[in-house]
Amino acid sequence: DNAAKGRNYGIEGSIRWLVLPSLELEGSFGLLKTRASGFVSVGETGELQELPSRAQAHAPNYQAALSATYRHPLGWMARVDFTALDAFYFDHDHNQRSRSYTLTHLRAGYAGEKWSAYAWVRNLFDKEYAVRGFFFANDPIDSNPQLFIQHGDPRVVGVTAEWKFGG
Repeated sequence: DNAAKGRNYGIEGSIRWLVLPSLELEGSFGLLKTRASGFVSVGETGELQELPSRAQAHAPNYQAALSATYRHPLGWMARVDFTALDAFYFDHDHNQRSRSYTLTHLRAGYAGEKWSAYAWVRNLFDKEYAVRGFFFANDPIDSNPQLFIQHGDPRVVGVTAEWKFGG
């Protein structure tokens, strides 16, 4: 609504392959191309200025995911997931960008008919990555704009247990 013109196009695909009765591979990939023009912003002296045409905010050029799951006939399982995201602009009114990143997640445990228990780790390598960015002056002494980043979750470790009631 706040750009005079915009264009988005892309392609996505996914695949799921049962390599063996006990090994499943999954993957997905998306490519996105965006362009926005005609954004108007208030300049430092209060004048309106049109911003240059460029890719839209929060629109990475690629996203990808890959996972492998092993399931033993006796109920034991292990899974590894990889996700990757390209760099993206944080907002339309400044040129600050995130960095591209890849995350790794693990899960292992047991699944029976009535109950299951898993240990898991998200962001295994404790990768620091940005999910949001704000660029403005917030220091009364220094009026130069600065980038303030909201980071994604750090490494998280947990255990999940489930019990199925009934039939």
